[in-house]
Amino acid sequence: VDNQFSALLPAMELVAGEAVHALLQEAIDSGELLVTLEVDPATGSLVLRRAQGPALNGADGRLVSGQTLAIDRDLPDSEATARLQGRWVYASGVTMELPLSALGYELPLTLYSGALSFQRHEDRAEGILGGLVSVEDMQPTLDFINTNGDPQIAEPIRLALDANADVDLDEDGSCDHLSMAARFTAVPAWLYEDS
Repeated sequence: VDNQFSALLPAMELVAGEAVHALLQEAIDSGELLVTLEVDPATGSLVLRRAQGPALNGADGRLVSGQTLAIDRDLPDSEATARLQGRWVYASGVTMELPLSALGYELPLTLYSGALSFQRHEDRAEGILGGLVSVEDMQPTLDFINTNGDPQIAEPIRLALDANADVDLDEDGSCDHLSMAARFTAVPAWLYEDS
């Protein structure tokens, strides 16, 4: 699986002062970046939603299984047709917003043309999520950071984006997206729907 987004991480870690995977894990554990996967075996549908924190963590610092989370209505759901084979779930055509906060700024990461596969167990699910991240989507935020006196933050990230883009989605001869892949572990949860 191509993962040019990983080449961007050293630049982000340089300006953030800590590992990006640690920032992501912290955002998940604190409830700022909760993604839910709902599979309906009867219809073969998969819905990815953002949930709202705060989330409950166990003694190990990770999310507690079986807790109830509220749906984040400010972000759209992502729906895809899933293929189920035993305990495995496969889906493609996923689009999902995954903003990353660092140093007081929020980088708008949207995953395009996403695909995922995961294996369901009694107490968890484990899998891989992959897709594309748009370089253009991040430019307005980097411009804002640059104009507000933080070029030492914006420029390393901008240079890394330009140097590592590896997908020419609009076929104009210039790569404008980065491939991205991540492993994940999920735990069961209940979703509270206010409607």
